[in-house]
Amino acid sequence: HSFPTRRSSASQACADEPTATAMLVTGGAGMGKSRLGYELVQRLRRRADPPTLWIGRGDPISAGSAFNLLAQALRGALGIADGDPLPARRARLRARVEQQRLPEPERVITFLGELLGVPLGEDGVQLRAARRDPVLMGDQMRRAWEDFLRAECAAAPVILILEDLHW
Repeated sequence: HSFPTRRSSASQACADEPTATAMLVTGGAGMGKSRLGYELVQRLRRRADPPTLWIGRGDPISAGSAFNLLAQALRGALGIADGDPLPARRARLRARVEQQRLPEPERVITFLGELLGVPLGEDGVQLRAARRDPVLMGDQMRRAWEDFLRAECAAAPVILILEDLHW
């Protein structure tokens, strides 16, 4: 694996090679971590061929919720707002997953719906079993997230920015 040179950024290196890269920015309060993230997002959005940006922010109210940051980033990526009517949220989720032509779209839609708080109103066998077993539910939501993210990354580079991880 080659490392990015001064002429290419880490994001371009990831776009050029099908590989994931993680970067962690740490520092004390007020050191400019959020500003750095903001500047990165602005720079990426100005590119001729901008990557897909998903952003999740931690908050003290949802601290400890295992999937909150990912759900928040996914809601933004799908254009789902908390105030949207449930049928509109369901339609956006379904349309985006079906766009990716995944092998098991109904499973992915069902468990991403659970992750996002967008229940489909249909209780299939897998969903009923998962609702009885929190570990199984977590595994199914993670699997749906990974399948969807993998398909999104195959279509275009995705940059996932997670802020305020301490929450």
